[in-house]
Amino acid sequence: MPYGASALPHGSVEPAPLGSSSPRFELEPFKTLLVLIYAVLVCFVTAFTLTYTHDRAPDLAVSPPLPDVVFDLVPRIESAFLASEICLISLLAANLINMSFHKHRLIILRRFLFIVGLAYSMRCVTMIVTSLSVAGYHVHCGKKMFDSVWSKLGRAVAPSIGLGMTVTGQRDEMCGDYMYSGHTVSIMAACLFFTEYTPSRCRLFHFLAWVTAGASLFFIVAAHEHYTVDVLIGMIVTSLIFLYYHTLANTRAHLHRDLYRVRVWLPFFHYLEAKIDGVVPNEYEWPFRCPSFSWPAGPKLWPRGKSGLVD
Repeated sequence: MPYGASALPHGSVEPAPLGSSSPRFELEPFKTLLVLIYAVLVCFVTAFTLTYTHDRAPDLAVSPPLPDVVFDLVPRIESAFLASEICLISLLAANLINMSFHKHRLIILRRFLFIVGLAYSMRCVTMIVTSLSVAGYHVHCGKKMFDSVWSKLGRAVAPSIGLGMTVTGQRDEMCGDYMYSGHTVSIMAACLFFTEYTPSRCRLFHFLAWVTAGASLFFIVAAHEHYTVDVLIGMIVTSLIFLYYHTLANTRAHLHRDLYRVRVWLPFFHYLEAKIDGVVPNEYEWPFRCPSFSWPAGPKLWPRGKSGLVD
């Protein structure tokens, strides 16, 4: 092949030549808006799926909770799930602050929403194909409706707005959302993104983020709201999606090989990352531009060239 000829697959975007210009890190607000719409849609679909799993959840009188090693070792802590959500909110707040001052904030937000949305999309499938027993007798499940699709759509509005959290009063309404834990997905994603998109010298903050994430995951199991396997699978799935996505994005290997496989396993990845060259640097700037003021020119007190003194 002649020197300089493109060896990229058909339809791919050729990266900027080395040494020709600085790497591209275009913010692309429109793509971020599309991913935001995608995340909202996934949130509603998850809530809609929950209405089905709630009606299919086995009755505790017939199907008791499954054996769990951690449940046997750790007595149930009633307020542990609330503590887990407080830790999660703290991690999300730390990410929000970091994104606000990060120069490439829209790229980070776009990746976060896409990865979390993809993990929750996979969770919808695993929730609906197999119905596990309710995790404990303490779990209060609402009445099973067995209603129409339109009624289920109406019932899905409140959980989607409340994000299925205890602090919003939506956690105890529906049951059956096991395999795997949605809270674990959010916790792992928040921790991974915070440690990835903050400078490596911030070791103390990274340590605190991992401690907070670990405590939050422990609280989920200690509350006996999710089986231990739900948390473990949620950790594995979220971590693998995060690592696979960032490996492809940082190395841009998707432009040279396995483009078809990337499009199958990560839909829209090629579209979202087409104008991002390599590793996103952790650079910061003030999120709002302060307006500049210029003082109006006042009247000249002394004419130019004259001393203005009285002889």
